[in-house]
Amino acid sequence: MSQTIREGFIIYVRYVDHVLWRNITDPVKEPAVRETIGWYIGEEKDVIGISWDRATKPFILQRSSLQSGAALVKNCILEIRTMPLQDFLSRSLSCWKQ
Repeated sequence: MSQTIREGFIIYVRYVDHVLWRNITDPVKEPAVRETIGWYIGEEKDVIGISWDRATKPFILQRSSLQSGAALVKNCILEIRTMPLQDFLSRSLSCWKQ
């Protein structure tokens, strides 16, 4: 990726999703383009990690925070950008405060 994204930033990603098909008469001709928004959790050589659901406090039965997300192949990413709603101190979505 050409831009530097810090861990914990909220990002928007548009990507080509692989399609698995089985036992159908008219196979899918091309993959779907999908999009997601979530917290950037890091990257390796060929993939980035994004979490779109996470606990705000560690789960009682686990020592670490539980998360849901995806590992996206970099070559399949069409667009990626940070979102403007960043709270740089807590690395979470900013909320309007009175």
